[in-house]
Amino acid sequence: TKCMGTCPPSCFGWACCVGNACIGDVTQSACATAGGTYYSGQTCASYVCPQTCPWTTMFGQLPVTSGSWNFLTSGEATTLDYMVAQPFTNLPHPVVDIHWWGCMFSSGWVPCAGYTNLQFDVIFYGPGATPVDPAVCTYLVTPTVHATGGSIYGSTLLYFSVPTLTPCTDPNGWVAIHSRPNTPNDCYFAWIGATTGSPSYQTEVGSGTWASTGYSEALCLTGTLGQPGACCDDCAATCTVTQPANCPAGSTWLGAGTVCTPNPCPLPYVPECPTNTIWGQASHGCCDGWSSSLSTLQTDAGGATLLNYMVAENFSGVPSAITDVHWWGLIMAYESGWLPCTPPAGWAFKIRFYQNNGGVPNDPNNPAYTYNVTPTITAMDVCSGGRTLYYFTTTLPPCCTLTSGWVSIQAQSPITQTDCMFLWFSSAYGNGDSLQDVGDGTGWHDTGHDRGVCLTGLPCCGACCYCDGTCVDRLSPRDCSNGGGTYMCPNTTCATVTCPQPTIPECPAETTLYGQPAQSCCEYWSAVMSDSVLGYRAYDNFANVAGNICDLHWWGLSLVWNSGYSVCDPVGMTFEVKFYPDVAGLPDPNHPTCTYSVTPTISLTDTCGGYPLWYFETPLSPCCTISTGWVSIQSVSSTNSCAFMWFTSSYGDGSSLQETGTPPMTVYETDLA
Repeated sequence: TKCMGTCPPSCFGWACCVGNACIGDVTQSACATAGGTYYSGQTCASYVCPQTCPWTTMFGQLPVTSGSWNFLTSGEATTLDYMVAQPFTNLPHPVVDIHWWGCMFSSGWVPCAGYTNLQFDVIFYGPGATPVDPAVCTYLVTPTVHATGGSIYGSTLLYFSVPTLTPCTDPNGWVAIHSRPNTPNDCYFAWIGATTGSPSYQTEVGSGTWASTGYSEALCLTGTLGQPGACCDDCAATCTVTQPANCPAGSTWLGAGTVCTPNPCPLPYVPECPTNTIWGQASHGCCDGWSSSLSTLQTDAGGATLLNYMVAENFSGVPSAITDVHWWGLIMAYESGWLPCTPPAGWAFKIRFYQNNGGVPNDPNNPAYTYNVTPTITAMDVCSGGRTLYYFTTTLPPCCTLTSGWVSIQAQSPITQTDCMFLWFSSAYGNGDSLQDVGDGTGWHDTGHDRGVCLTGLPCCGACCYCDGTCVDRLSPRDCSNGGGTYMCPNTTCATVTCPQPTIPECPAETTLYGQPAQSCCEYWSAVMSDSVLGYRAYDNFANVAGNICDLHWWGLSLVWNSGYSVCDPVGMTFEVKFYPDVAGLPDPNHPTCTYSVTPTISLTDTCGGYPLWYFETPLSPCCTISTGWVSIQSVSSTNSCAFMWFTSSYGDGSSLQETGTPPMTVYETDLA
């Protein structure tokens, strides 16, 4: 037969998933007959069926089936013999079934085929830091094996299932899964990693030592279910009644018999600065998109430095003396991966305050203030991966009187006292960055995130000036800065201060033939790159010019790229200016009407969010005669290798263009100044 047009499902077969198994590429009707789910357009060779634990699962960790895979050898072959064990906790009933995922390989990670009657050792160990003999339960099993679909390095991803074990009763401990030698192909088992869970440990059989792998492994331990209970989503504070193993990662099971009415789920912890904060950036919470940066000095028994990482955050506008510091972070140890660590009693920290020196702390070896403190440490929440978020607070004797600069907070960790390290938690507030020195002599490096820290003192209200020139009385420094204002000193009022008025860019009043003046820094502005070295050219259109164009005026930023844009002095900046006819709503770049190479006069007009706004003007000789068309302004060179970004305007037709060297041009829904 011949299928015409759109081929109906009966003409071909796609992947059919029955439970965790991909049973083959079959027709939709055949899949329905088998009780499966049909995945049109997918094949078992490339598609992994959705994996689940049985509904009777008491402890479950599903496999990673996309993105970055990881798997660990846990079996015996001719040239190797390794075993991996996964920790488990809080089993309410004895284990009667076990299910796991992985692949079979032969020497050199070659996919192994033709294996039959696979035998595994399943070994349960009691609780402890690592698996310790004697085992609690030991089984030699021949599991049922199903292909899930998909493959890793050419080896089919498999789902293994062993029902009706003699019950194993230990509620906490370790379970190891280890393949016996399989002939004739000398296959061994590789256990695939899970999407969540505590790290597994691996040993070379006979060595007597176990080491953390940094990964968790995919398995399900099932038993006779008990009474369900309430499961709270830790971030959404929503509640469902389920079995503990079906309470997903990022949720907390409240126990057998608990209910969801009334809602027992607590709201997530939201970090806040104290009420007497004079400058502050509260940290992210565990439910935010957080990060953390190492800030620890670790020394050996002789006092020699093992690692020396230090993070610093900038501050400004502090109206009075700083009497206390408050911050947030993680406490972790590193052992083939980051692991939670219990903070030692009396843990010492060093807090340093620095003057600012060109956007970085002044001489790190000569801070303005140094404090050796033992902060109060309080556990506040548990973030992903079991990482506890801690809140630290300490008093500074004597006070710090800097009004702006940098503060660094570094844990002091002699290895003879603790292997814990401090990682400073991020914040959603600030200028978007902090700095880290990794102790290798290369100086400060951007971290890409602000840090959660609050400086407290004697709060004092005053006038607050905003970008648009308005003023509000009786605001604290924190409330003023959080609202985007500038604090005008303690005990000031709007009647006693003069708020700076915004600069309103304007075109020359008497001689302008056509104009789109720049937006003020108080408006929602942006800028478009137009630099020949970076390969960008921006264009904007004009119309109804009734005269010869003999001068040109424009606005923009001057930046330099170094792992991110930073401010650059445009001294000596040269430009190529071109005017073009309009062809069907676009400039004709191959036939410009006029072309100029110019070195304009440059003056500073304002500062927008920390970026200087520059005003450029130049005569054009000879004058250009064109009434309607397009103009491009592109930086060519400068003394400091700066690049020009053309500032936006609130006037015009709401559109401009940028050429990147590869058609088509990018259209921006904004005009240029």
